[in-house]
Amino acid sequence: MADVDKKYQTEVQAMAKQKAEFQASIKAKHSANKKVKNELQEKNSLVDNFNTHYEKNKDDPPKLSEKELEQLLGELDNLD
Repeated sequence: MADVDKKYQTEVQAMAKQKAEFQASIKAKHSANKKVKNELQEKNSLVDNFNTHYEKNKDDPPKLSEKELEQLLGELDNLD
């Protein structure tokens, strides 16, 4: 009877080990898929941001008055 119990115990331990390995592989696969999904979302977000910026600014820039132009050039000179 002791041999049967020991064999049963060994089988249970082997099954527990297989279950843990399977769960670890699923977790690793899910983590990798999530990372790829996040990278794609980030890239798509950057493209959307660029397209939005482009659409907003594709027309001719607004004309500056002489005073605004001088003020802007003065601010640029003061950046150094």
